[in-house]
Formats: sequence, structure tokens, C-alpha cells
Amino acid sequence: MANTQSPVVLHVEIVHPNPDAAAGVIHADLGAEQVEPQTAAQIEKLAEGLRVILMRVGGVVFQIVRPVPIPGLNAWYEHYQEHGAGVHTVSPMSRDAEAVQQAERDLGARWETVGQHLELVAA
Repeated sequence: MANTQSPVVLHVEIVHPNPDAAAGVIHADLGAEQVEPQTAAQIEKLAEGLRVILMRVGGVVFQIVRPVPIPGLNAWYEHYQEHGAGVHTVSPMSRDAEAVQQAERDLGARWETVGQHLELVAA
């Protein structure tokens, strides 16, 4: 496996009907702390009823979203309608994205372009 020589931080987006309750659970069970309240507040301005909480555990930031219909930005809402509460997106963040992708390929994963995004497809 390739060595990225830099820490990988994960950003995990979760769609959930009650982000406050979900944040409470990961705080109680994992010791997560709320972070970036200004960022969450900015995102919430996209639509009435949208609720966003960002929680950090180590190198993982959980962005917990109560999705609502947003014209032109319905990915969260559509995912929730189709699959229910759960993980919407997992984004590794590293100084060397190519090395991270290669390490994942070495483990048998493959990357596909979906719309404007590059998505990891399980091995």
C-alpha cells in the first residue's frame, strides 16, 4: 500500500431526521465535540428547516444533516428519501489525494466519475 506521508482526515456526511439527537449519541458514545458552528450556520441558510451539526472525533468530522428539499441541491434530501437515515458521503482529505486513491486501488477499490464527482466504489 502507498504511504501518503500525511494524515488522512475524514469528513463523513450523515442524513438524519434529528441531527441534535444523533450528535448527542456520538458525543455520549464516542466523546465527539461540536466544531465549526459558523460553517453549520452558513449551510443552514440554504433552506428553511435545514439543520446541520458538525462533530469531531479525532481525525473524523461528522456533518449531520436534516435534509429538506433545496432547488438545485437535493442530494441530501433524495438520499434520505431513498435510503433513510445513514451515511451520505465519506470524503478522505489528504495533502496527497493521488496517493490515497492509489492505496485504495491497491486494496481492490475502484474510483468512478459520477456527474461532477469522483466516487469510491467498494471492491
